[in-house]
Amino acid sequence: MSHIIYDASKFLCYLFGKTWFRLRYVGRENLPKSGAVLLIANHCSHLDPPMLGCGLPRRVRYMAKSSLRKVPIMGRWIANLEVLFVEREGGARAGIEQGIRALQEGAVLGMFPEGTRGPGGSVQPFKRGILLILDKLRRQGHEVKVQPAGIRGTLQAFPKGAWFPRPRRVEVHFGSPMSAEEVLADRSLQSLHRRVSILAGIDPGECRETGPDRPEASGGSDSPPEASSARGQDDSLTSETR
Repeated sequence: MSHIIYDASKFLCYLFGKTWFRLRYVGRENLPKSGAVLLIANHCSHLDPPMLGCGLPRRVRYMAKSSLRKVPIMGRWIANLEVLFVEREGGARAGIEQGIRALQEGAVLGMFPEGTRGPGGSVQPFKRGILLILDKLRRQGHEVKVQPAGIRGTLQAFPKGAWFPRPRRVEVHFGSPMSAEEVLADRSLQSLHRRVSILAGIDPGECRETGPDRPEASGGSDSPPEASSARGQDDSLTSETR
């Protein structure tokens, strides 16, 4: 039953996107046709998850805050979309484990590593949950591809405070997939951050790529991802859609 609801929702979102937003995909063929994929994108609007996934040939699973499950009608609908519900307070570790299990099953897991919707005009610092997921899967012998994507126009189409989406052009750009080793080699995530920023049509020079709890680009870090502090793990919920 959930597959029917997912496919119907996907079709309706795609139809609405093409009609209302003139939705366009660039580089969609870069998405691996099989195997586990960590789909990484920028986040500035509630439209991002449906517009990112509705035009892809594979199903995309997302993480969402557990409170959405309690919303009348929408909560039941989201549950049938194979969403991974995560407790917002103290549930980052559980969310990471859910993401790992989905990737172990060969799924496409969509993540917005800024952690929440950004203000627009820049891509906010990426949280370290990506590193924790990739490192654990690598140690388990699982191969995962990291697919960077950039979403354009959703902020103008449906900004915070809007009651209904505006008819603005929306585009989703996909870059070349990265290996888990390539992402893990850059402890600061700046290479991945830069790729997503460029795909989103944002000058990487205007983006704040390092946060107070991660090293600057020049300094680097010698500690492995699994040695992150408890605070680093707790703030690594990467796809909250509030």
